[in-house]
Amino acid sequence: MSKIKVGDVVKKEASKDTGPQAWVTVLEKESLWETDDDSDTWYRYTVLQPDGSVATYTDAVLKKQRTIYA
Repeated sequence: MSKIKVGDVVKKEASKDTGPQAWVTVLEKESLWETDDDSDTWYRYTVLQPDGSVATYTDAVLKKQRTIYA
């Protein structure tokens, strides 16, 4: 899985808690906890949603898609 960075446009997965699937822009990235080997690092992301509102999600909800060139 690709690392999500500030400025990336990523897919927000749909769920009853977070609402429908949408493409969001990452505004801020903050570490929730880290391990020595960097394998279990989780982040909290502040994102701009399509309706203009700002929300906060974790890695469990956001997925970076592969860039595809036509």
